[in-house]
This record gives sequence, C-alpha cells and structure tokens, in this order.
Amino acid sequence: MKNFLLKLFSRRKKPLVIIIRGAPSTGKTTTAHEIRKRLPDSFILSFDSLVAMNVPEELVGEERIGTWGKMRPLGHELGYILTSYLLKRGKNVIIEEMLPDATEIRKIVRLTNSCGAKPFVFELTAPREVIKRREKIRRDLNPEKPVEMIIDLLTNNPYPEATKIDTSKKSAEKCADFILSYIRRSSSEMDGEGKNS
Repeated sequence: MKNFLLKLFSRRKKPLVIIIRGAPSTGKTTTAHEIRKRLPDSFILSFDSLVAMNVPEELVGEERIGTWGKMRPLGHELGYILTSYLLKRGKNVIIEEMLPDATEIRKIVRLTNSCGAKPFVFELTAPREVIKRREKIRRDLNPEKPVEMIIDLLTNNPYPEATKIDTSKKSAEKCADFILSYIRRSSSEMDGEGKNS
C-alpha cells in the first residue's frame, strides 16, 4: 500500500493541505508524523509551536495562558506565510493544530484554494475521559483547566466539513492510513468526474 500511495501522490499536480484539528492528546502530532512518512514532499506545520517557542518557559498558569493568547495571532500569521511559501513550491503541507476557532480553518482553506492546492480537514476526537487519561501520562503535561476549555471550544465551535476520526481505539498509523486512503478515494472520484464531463 505504501508504494502505491507514493506513486499516487507523486503523480499529483496540485499539492495537498491536510489540516488535522483536535484537542490535546487526540494524536494530532503523532498522526501528522505518520502521514509525513508516507507522503512525499510534505512538511508539518504547527502554528501553536511558532507561539510556544516564544512564550517564556518561566511563565505558568494564567500568565502563561494570557501571554500565549496575545501571541497566537502572530503565530497564525507566520503559519499562513509558511503554508503559502511551501504550496507555491509544490510541497504538501500537514497542519496539526487544535484550531478551536473554526474561522481559522476557513482562512487556511481559502489560502489553500488561492494557492491552487487541495485542502482536506480532519478532526481527531476521543471521549473526554480518554483525553484526560492520556494527558496524565504525557511528558509535556498540559494543565487540566485549559484542556477542558479546549474540548468545550471544539465542541461548541464545530467545523461541519471536517471528517471526524475517533482515536480512542485507533493507532496513529491507522489514522494516517485512513486519512491517506480517504484522500486517494476523493482524488480518484475528482479525476473520474473530470474525465466524464
């Protein structure tokens, strides 16, 4: 399957943008890395990482959350610039991000379309108790209050076009396989429509 995917995606003329949305501990980063292994010419972007690298480590609690919130728009702006840069060079982009505000996803989709690329949006989910259990064993543990807040924001601000994947019983490898198979099927259907019209 891996060789088939490699041939399929290397023949594509338009680059892809794969947006992976979800709460902490739903497997976004691990799934993004699994996709990158299988998808030629691809780069992973995390807009929040652009912010995290610039929030002083000594800040904790409310002060850290407040500083993070103030810097977030700049991180996203940098993310859009990097996404545009990579797409114009024909690279595939995997964006793994919490994206609790669906308007941010719409901005990325518009940017993707304006660059002549094809966007795909996936939302990784898991029951609240599974997320809490996973959070307790993370190396870089997130405080419980912000995690609860993000879960609520995602629940109350859905992106209906996203394909949801429950990761509670699915490994990152299986999630990556599902995502790439979904894209392959969608691409085949679009190619078929083009030939018939």
